[in-house]
Amino acid sequence: KYSKDRFNSNIYTYKYFADPEVVSVEPPCGPVEGFTQITVRGRNFLEQGFGKAKCIFNGTIYMNATVTDSNTLVCDTPPLDSVDGEQWYNVSVSLDGSYQSKAATVFKYYR
Repeated sequence: KYSKDRFNSNIYTYKYFADPEVVSVEPPCGPVEGFTQITVRGRNFLEQGFGKAKCIFNGTIYMNATVTDSNTLVCDTPPLDSVDGEQWYNVSVSLDGSYQSKAATVFKYYR
């Protein structure tokens, strides 16, 4: 994957990076109200610039994340939006604000 930064009207730089992979989240569960800070562990977490890293829940809910090293980032969970449905969200990440990793783990909610 790559990201493109524009320096001026004629010059672009490209950063090539390996696909990020999510392996686990800690803690694996939290309250339905959300805002549990989780640590996402994986591979190929590369800081792409301020505010670009995101944790993505069920492919549609984006939460700001902080890359702490190439294998770790932290973010908060969103509130659960379903009262009677599933009590978990798939977790993926984006390092550039657009490309989304495959969801390899879930975050479970409890009341």
